[in-house]
Amino acid sequence: MQTRNYETVFITNPMAPEAKVSELKARVNQIIEASKGRVINWDDWGKRKMAYPIRKEHKGHYFCFTYSADNKGVAELERNLRINEDVFRFLTVKLDEKVDPLQAIQAFKTRLEAHAKREKERAERDAERAAQRAQVRRPEEYAPAPGDQGPEDEE
Repeated sequence: MQTRNYETVFITNPMAPEAKVSELKARVNQIIEASKGRVINWDDWGKRKMAYPIRKEHKGHYFCFTYSADNKGVAELERNLRINEDVFRFLTVKLDEKVDPLQAIQAFKTRLEAHAKREKERAERDAERAAQRAQVRRPEEYAPAPGDQGPEDEE
């Protein structure tokens, strides 16, 4: 059997204990290694809000991992994910053979870091501008016009 590169993203119950999640990760690694494959990269994307509730849960714990395995290993992995009650959804895609997974992951992380840096700088600029606007005081708006009497001075 030929091994190919795959990427699987799955969502687990956010209330699942850490022991169950680590057991699931170990089981995934075991399945891939049993099919003479190897895990290339494992990312924990954390708990995020889902687009729609699944099993009355609005959040999910997202995981993404890249691996090489044969198609029987992928089928076994998906069967186990389907059986596991803590896994809400999963999606497996075959990566293009022309793409090196490690280079693609590094390029993605580099773009992600650059985006986060730009967003941080934008937030700092926006906060700075808001502070400047708060400090600006227009005296003509607050000072009474000459000869104008306030409501308490009138008789």
